[in-house]
Parts: sequence; C-alpha cells; structure tokens
Amino acid sequence: MRLTDKSLLSELIVPVLIGLLAFLLMLVGNTLYQLLDRMFQDKWPVGYVARVLLFNIPTVLVRTLPIAAAVGASLATSRLARDGELTALRASGVSLRRVFAPLAVVGLALSATGIYLFERVVPWAWQEQRDVQKILTNLPENVIESATTIEIDSYVFSFARAEGKKAPDGQKTFVVYDATVLERAAGAPPRISNAARGEYRAQQFTFNDVVVHAFHPNGTADYNLTARTEEISVILEKQKGYGFVGDDQLENLPSEELLKRAREERDPKRAVVYEVKRWGKLGLPLMCLPLALFAVPLAIRFARAGTFAALMLALVIVFLAILALTGAEVIALNRWVPPLPAALLPATLFTVGALTFLRKLE
Repeated sequence: MRLTDKSLLSELIVPVLIGLLAFLLMLVGNTLYQLLDRMFQDKWPVGYVARVLLFNIPTVLVRTLPIAAAVGASLATSRLARDGELTALRASGVSLRRVFAPLAVVGLALSATGIYLFERVVPWAWQEQRDVQKILTNLPENVIESATTIEIDSYVFSFARAEGKKAPDGQKTFVVYDATVLERAAGAPPRISNAARGEYRAQQFTFNDVVVHAFHPNGTADYNLTARTEEISVILEKQKGYGFVGDDQLENLPSEELLKRAREERDPKRAVVYEVKRWGKLGLPLMCLPLALFAVPLAIRFARAGTFAALMLALVIVFLAILALTGAEVIALNRWVPPLPAALLPATLFTVGALTFLRKLE
C-alpha cells in the first residue's frame, strides 16, 4: 500500500495547490479592488499598495485552506473514480477508508497549518497591513493629536489642544488642556467634569484640579464637587481608524488578547463575543479534514459527471460549511451552547457525515 499511498498523495497535492492558489488570488484581488479607487484618486505609491496586499495574504490564506482541501479531494477522487483506479483497489480487497487514509494526513496538515497561521502569523501580518493603510490614509499617530472631541464607551472627551511628549521610560504621554469630560453611564445621572490640564498615559487619563457637575435625568443639577485629581481608564485604541477592531476582525487578534478582553469586559454579552471569536480561530482551520472527507463520497457518486461537476460539488460543500460555521457562531453568541463546543460542532458533524457516507459506499 505504500506505493498506492504515494500515488494518492501526489494525486492530491496538485489540485489542493491549484485550489489554494486560485481562491487566494481571488480574495487578495478583492482586497486590491477595494483599494483601487483611493489608490488612483490619492495617487498612492505602488510599493505601499503591494505591501498591503502582501500582508493580506496570511489573513486570507487561513480562510482558503478548507476550500483548497475540499476542491483537491473532490477533483482527485473524481479522477480516480473515472479512470477505474478505485474499482481496481476495491477489487483487490482494500477498503475505501484505507484508500483515502493519505487524505487524512493532508487534511490534518492543512488544519495544523491553519491553526499556526491564525495564531502566530495572522495577528502580526494583519497589524502590519493596518499600519501601512494608516500611512496611506494619512492618519495621525494618535487620535488625541488629531481630535478635539473623542467619544468612546460611556465618555465624551473634549479639550482645547493637546501635545505629546516622551516620558523617561520611553512611553509617549499626551498632555491635554481645558478638558471637559461627559460621562453617561447607564442607570446613573450624567456627570460633567472640567479640568484645566490632564495627561493620558498607559490607557489612563489623569486630570488635575477637577470640578465635577452631576445632573438628574431631567437635566436639573444634582451636586457639584471639586477634586484634586480624577482618573479615567479608557482604551483609545478602540477609536475607529486608530486601531479600532470591529467584531468581524476580532479573529485576527491573538487568542491571548481575546482571552484578556473577555476577562476584563464588564458586559457579559461582549465577553461572550470575545470567547466565541477566540474559539472560532480553532473551529475554522479544523474544517480542512472534514471537508476533504465529505467531498470523497460525493465525488465518487457523481464521478461520471466530470471534472466540472467535481468542482461544483466542492463549492457546494464549502457553502454548507459556511452555513454550519455561521450557525454555530449564532448559537454560541446566544449562549445556547458554550463557545468551545459550538466551535467544534461543524467539524464534528461533517466528519460523522463523511464517515457514514463512506461506510454506505463500502
């Protein structure tokens, strides 16, 4: 069987690589298409645009690995079935599960590659891509230096001017003048704080000689007080355009960062979002092996329809996998199922289905 295993592996490698390259070019091309208008309008340097596309490759690569596994398995199986090679192997007493054992090796290798990329390479490449795009769009180094009003979480910060300076430890500190802070916490009366001077350092504002005005919900004054200092902890990196990460981009963050955010988040619903995205980084790469296995019995069943049918079957399987992954994320976000079992559910269902179909074909 060693010769057969090598033959099947060589049969798989080429269509897997073709599928990987084809869909990778499609997704990277989509990124380029989204940049074209700004590129020609603002005359962006070609070198910077090329860097954006280069750093975009790992982000889209992890999403194309399951597609490549399904396409490669479907095309290779269809070819073996049409040429009678599967029939010859079955006639010699070899089971289908043994014939396609090398497929499991390829699927596991693709899954391991996807998990590694998602955890180690994608966060770095994605941040580099954002940094280059920030240069292209001429965003300031920090939101404090560019805005006189910042709205984030339950606060609205307003100040007349700001300036940056380097602290002795090398960390940048921003000094703001004539600051006004509006706090609108849920279930509490609004508060307005005024300070002649303040600093922002290490994700914390510190205001000096603060005058606080509190109000009733109907707008009447509640109380006034003065304080020597007031500290407010906020992460200005959440501000859109300056490191803000939307829910659709959370998977690009490292698992450690998502776990940290989940533990520090006070809102239980937001904490669940971080947990779901964290385990989703595992669920997507694990679909490589199930999709490859699921493509085998369908490709055998419709082998006479030809190569085009095998390709369409692979795309149908990918579409079903997307629906399954989306459904698993929805049930996890609604807290019907814990995030980890929900992330593993699609891969489990497709694997069980594939093995069941293979057994019936025996």
